[in-house]
Amino acid sequence: MFNFDETRLVQKNAKLVLRRIEAANNGRTNVRSTRNRTVASLLTFVAANRSVLLSVYILKGRFRDDGEATVDLNLEHAPRVTRGIWPRYYVWNDTRYVEADTFKPVLTKGAEEFHALYPCMSARLFGDQLAANRRADIVEFATGLDLFLFSLAKNTSHMTQPLDEAPFATLQADRVRRNEVAIMDGMLTSTSSRDTLLMAACEAECRAFSRPIIIGAFRRRGLWPFDADLVKANVRANLGLVDSGGTAADAARHAATMVIQAAQDRVDQSKARPKNVKAVVQRGVVHFPFLLLARHQEMEAVPAKEAAAKVDRREKREQKKQQQEKLLVGKVAARETQRCRVSVSKVRRGGKTWVGCRCDEVRVFPECAKSLQAGLALAGHFNMCQGGGQSESEGDSGVGAGDSSSEDSE
Repeated sequence: MFNFDETRLVQKNAKLVLRRIEAANNGRTNVRSTRNRTVASLLTFVAANRSVLLSVYILKGRFRDDGEATVDLNLEHAPRVTRGIWPRYYVWNDTRYVEADTFKPVLTKGAEEFHALYPCMSARLFGDQLAANRRADIVEFATGLDLFLFSLAKNTSHMTQPLDEAPFATLQADRVRRNEVAIMDGMLTSTSSRDTLLMAACEAECRAFSRPIIIGAFRRRGLWPFDADLVKANVRANLGLVDSGGTAADAARHAATMVIQAAQDRVDQSKARPKNVKAVVQRGVVHFPFLLLARHQEMEAVPAKEAAAKVDRREKREQKKQQQEKLLVGKVAARETQRCRVSVSKVRRGGKTWVGCRCDEVRVFPECAKSLQAGLALAGHFNMCQGGGQSESEGDSGVGAGDSSSEDSE
């Protein structure tokens, strides 16, 4: 036998408080208004045998046309597996409240956890009068999973449900305290406190749903062991029928130092626990934390690959630039070897009447080939040239005084 109920994690001013869920068409409100900033909804399944089947955090996501949304949240590191640890899941939808499309996958996940613990058995689940709990298709769907849904009498769930007694009360008190401490620590140490509300809820949940608290809640409500007189008595009661410095400045300075140091220590300790996760989720699908971490790693790998490709493209551009510069230097050097040694303004561009050495390092313009300067330039080069010291020309050159002819030696 399990009791399941949804509670909203609501931020009111600077505090995080709990608000009970009520029907939208409720004529007479029996609880305070819930019109505050809702952070998430927590849906918990607890059993009369002191165990917690699972808990589901329902958060709001901005979904695209393909039904997926990119989310960013901090996840606690998984605690050591003991008998007091239960699975925790996350699901995203458009409203962050329990709806029919969200409740079905939650029931499926609950059935998987239940049948893994208790094979060949069926479970009885009772909750409040929320519309999603009483729809015919939901009840039929749960019956196919060997889960039988029951609803408590109208306007009595807050006084007969075990979860609405000590578990949620302990969760509220511990969550508010942890949230205020986390916010104050962030202010004193100039660190981000964006996810302190949800992280405080996760930490407080482990303490609020302990075995002694669950056992006491079922016993005080009179449901397990069943006590009809105690149940009636609860209904009647709810209906009203029944030291460090010589001066004050030194003391204040020392106290402030100690508080800031303690806050810094708590922040340093908390940094090792949560992990910021970014993942793409689908509407109404129950997500296990390890799968969210895997998707986070996949999303982190994309920028790394893009950065590596960017570095590779930059290196290729640098190599191409160096090759172009080297080619330009070669062209300039080759151009200088084709320049006339007499008239420096003349550069050979493929003419056939230029006179020069076979090593192709000295060239003379045809009109300058018969001058004395050309003969001296060629003669000086022939004395030092290792290619034979002979001139070549496509036509009749007659360089200088005839010392260097242009006849072909081949």
